Amino acid sequence: MSSSHLRTSSALRLLALVVVAGLMLSSGLSSTATAGPRTDQPPAPDGADEPDALELLAQATAAERTVAYLGTQFVSVWRGSASSSELVDLTNLPGQGTVVRVRGGDSTGAADQARFVAARSGTDVGRLATADGETSTLADRYAVTVAGAAKSAGRPATIVEAHSGSGAIAARFWIDDETGLLLRRELYASDGSLERASGFIDLSIDPDVFVSHLPPMLEQAEGLKVSPAAYTSLTEAGWTCCAPEVAGALRLTDVRRSTDGTSLHLAYSDGLTTASVFEQRGRLDASSLEGFSEVGTGNARHYVRYGLSSYAVWASGETVYTAVSDTPRGLDALLATFPHHGTDSGASDNGLGQRLDRGMTRMVSWLNPFD
Repeated sequence: MSSSHLRTSSALRLLALVVVAGLMLSSGLSSTATAGPRTDQPPAPDGADEPDALELLAQATAAERTVAYLGTQFVSVWRGSASSSELVDLTNLPGQGTVVRVRGGDSTGAADQARFVAARSGTDVGRLATADGETSTLADRYAVTVAGAAKSAGRPATIVEAHSGSGAIAARFWIDDETGLLLRRELYASDGSLERASGFIDLSIDPDVFVSHLPPMLEQAEGLKVSPAAYTSLTEAGWTCCAPEVAGALRLTDVRRSTDGTSLHLAYSDGLTTASVFEQRGRLDASSLEGFSEVGTGNARHYVRYGLSSYAVWASGETVYTAVSDTPRGLDALLATFPHHGTDSGASDNGLGQRLDRGMTRMVSWLNPFD
C-alpha cells in the first residue's frame, strides 16, 4: 500500500478540529437539539413505523438531490474513550453533486483541497444511509417514529428516531422543516453510547449557488455487478461470497467484481451503518500498512485502524481482505464474519500493495466522501 496515500489520509484525520467538534457536541448544539414530546400524534405500536417518520426520511433523501445550499458540517466518531473528528465545507449543486472541502492545513497540502462527489444512486454523502431501496432496509430493521420538534444549526426541525427491536435508541435524525434537509444525524451503539454524529453548524439555503470550476471528482464505484444467481459460482471459485448478513445485523446490498476478475467487492448496510469488504488474490505486504495496529496472533492476526472510517486488512489463504466501515461496530461485524485461516505475510511480488491502496480509496469514497 502506498505510504504517501496513507499519510495523506491520516493527515485529513489529524486536521480534524477535535476540540471544536467536541465542544459543539457537549454544549449548545446538543442542548438546542433536544426533542420534546409529541402531542399531535399517538405513539406507534411497539415495533411499528410511523407513516409521518417514513415520509420525513423520504423527504430528506430527496432534498439532497433538489436543494442548493452552502454549509459547514462536523463529523465525529467514537470508539470507547477515543474519538476522531473533522470539519468540512459543503456546496450542494442539485442534479450535479456536492463539493467537499476539509478544513485545516498541513505540509502535504491535503487539507483545504476540494473534491467533487457526483450525484448518483446509492451515494450516502455522509448524511443518510438511504438511497434506492435503502429506506426499506432502515424500516425493515428498525422502528422509526417522530420524536418531536427541535432546532439544529438555528433552524426549526423535526426529530425522527430509529429504535431496535429491543426498543433501544439506534439513531436520531434532525430534519429541516423548511427544506427537508437532514441537519444532524446521530448513531448509537447497543449500549446507548453515541457512536457517530454529523451535523451542520452553519447552513445557507441558496437557490443561486454556483461553482465556476468543479474540483477533481472523487473515485467512482467500479466493477461489474454480480447477480445473486452467480454467487454460488464465485464461492466455488474460492471467493468468500456471499454472506447475506454479517453478525446478524448488516445486510448484503451489492456485489461487484473487477473487470479482470481479480478482485471482489461486497457492500453491506442496515440503513444506518455501511460497510464493505474488498477481496483480492495475492499476499499481504504488512510493512506497507503505516498507521495500522496489529491485533491478534496466528490465524486471527489482522491490522486495524479506527477513525472517521475504520479499516482492517488481513490475509486468509491466498486472499487478502480489506474491510472498511463508517462505524467501529460495522468493522467489528465484518471481522467476526469473514475467514481468518492465516498465511505468511511478506513483501508483495505482484504489486498488491498499490492495488489495495486503490481499492481502499474507492471504498472510502463510496462510504464517506469526508474521509
